[in-house]
Amino acid sequence: MAANPLPTPPRTLTIDFVGSADGTATLVCHGRITTATSGLFKSEVKRLVPEHRYVLADLSDVDFVDSAGLGDVVAAYLSCQIRRV
Repeated sequence: MAANPLPTPPRTLTIDFVGSADGTATLVCHGRITTATSGLFKSEVKRLVPEHRYVLADLSDVDFVDSAGLGDVVAAYLSCQIRRV
């Protein structure tokens, strides 16, 4: 009987903030956006919107998004659009 390797724990969500002189804020996200972690994403977007003309989300290092996480990313986008009108 072969030994089963230990599963690697899923990565959580970490977010780095990168600002620029033109008023753009970039959230560089790492890990997973799930039901358990999407609140962090939403709160970071809400925190930055009043202070920055543009807020970008770099999701290139996000390796998994569940349906709740996707819903919160879309909701954050729509929230930003409503504030701009």
